[in-house]
Amino acid sequence: MDVQTKTPSRSIVMPRLSRRAKQDFEGWLFISPVVVGVLAFYFVPILVSLYTSFTNADGLTQRDWIGLFNYDRLLTRDDAFRETITNTLYYVLGQGAIHIRVRREGI
Repeated sequence: MDVQTKTPSRSIVMPRLSRRAKQDFEGWLFISPVVVGVLAFYFVPILVSLYTSFTNADGLTQRDWIGLFNYDRLLTRDDAFRETITNTLYYVLGQGAIHIRVRREGI
């Protein structure tokens, strides 16, 4: 004799969302392509560049972790970097002085 026992079926009950929650969800769903795009094309390259700055990557060979050596070399031994920073400061301060002067005189 075959005795079959019947187990009660369990149904998944979804909670009812309020109208405000539905609108919030729809809003997030609407802007999700933009959020994904910003993450993929803005933040990921920044993080990859930051990681690469701590390696001796040349784009062709395997990267080796060298830590802050690149920054040490940039700040202590690179004359072109110092000249660039100096020129940038002259430009910024000079432009600021010119704009202040022109604005005061109303030219």
